[in-house]
Amino acid sequence: MRRWMMGLMVMVVVSGSVVGLAPVPVVSAQYDTAECVYYFPTGGSTVPFYATFGDCAAYVYTSMTIMSQGEGYGAWGYSWGYSELYVTGQGDVYADGVYMGNLFDMGSDSDYGGSGGGSPGNGGTDGNNGQPSRQDDNWDIDELVEYVSADLDLFWSSAFEAGGFIYYTPDVVLTTRASLSTACGDWQEEMGPVYCAMDNTVYLPEFFLDIAQREIGDFAAAIIIAHEWGHAVQANLGILQNIDYINATSTYPVNLEIQADCLAGAYAAYASYCEGYVCLDPGDLEEGAEQMWEVGSDYDALTVWFNPRAHGRPEQRVEAYSTGLNYGYGACN
Repeated sequence: MRRWMMGLMVMVVVSGSVVGLAPVPVVSAQYDTAECVYYFPTGGSTVPFYATFGDCAAYVYTSMTIMSQGEGYGAWGYSWGYSELYVTGQGDVYADGVYMGNLFDMGSDSDYGGSGGGSPGNGGTDGNNGQPSRQDDNWDIDELVEYVSADLDLFWSSAFEAGGFIYYTPDVVLTTRASLSTACGDWQEEMGPVYCAMDNTVYLPEFFLDIAQREIGDFAAAIIIAHEWGHAVQANLGILQNIDYINATSTYPVNLEIQADCLAGAYAAYASYCEGYVCLDPGDLEEGAEQMWEVGSDYDALTVWFNPRAHGRPEQRVEAYSTGLNYGYGACN
């Protein structure tokens, strides 16, 4: 799994303090960020995100490469004045018909601004058709959570918009604490990752994601986040009304967990197309399936179907993940 673009705000709880990893604020200076979109050849555009001019040009180039297009169109700027972008297959960039230079010659000191396109941090392009350079196999967990959360939010906000539904982005708390007080009650780290509908927050113990990444792979950790985000999707649709998952004060049927697995699979399919903030590597989809198998409930835990800690047998979870992966979220009934 590779970094593709910058993410959204993630609340990271470390040693009792809360640190906000916020996007760069938008201001009107030459080297600052503005809204960026890529125009699909068949009509419509991607969801706007904030980027430097150079990063936006690189995004248009990468998007057109994914779409197997020899040229690409996009826009960069503010709602009151976009610059129309045109990028050729050789990386030549035009803004409103004016030649700005070649994408592969772009650097941090160029007129484009930014870090030369591609992914943030120590990413960027590696000269291989504008694709982001491959990072280390293991991510820093806070960075993984940031990118995957941004990707999930992009995917689900677009899906809800397409369906004409209102969508509320959940907060994300990555924690190293052994316990936290939440709107759903006290959370303990042995509970693992949970979603609380009462405060619309995904709670993620760092050690849990770290183990998944080390033992299976980075997308195994990502699919854990996608599963919990699936519960946020259920909450947006009104499916989780009057359910207190942490304290188990009401029933929490296994079929809700299976549905969240299916929704996670639908996201995995989206991530495989590299249209958002991360891009999958060969074997990542299999890592997601392996993670589903590994965290399946044993039969003893399923003696009560409404056991709040039961998540479905391994084969049930893999089947649900595969359904979402192959047929999309519309099949996650």
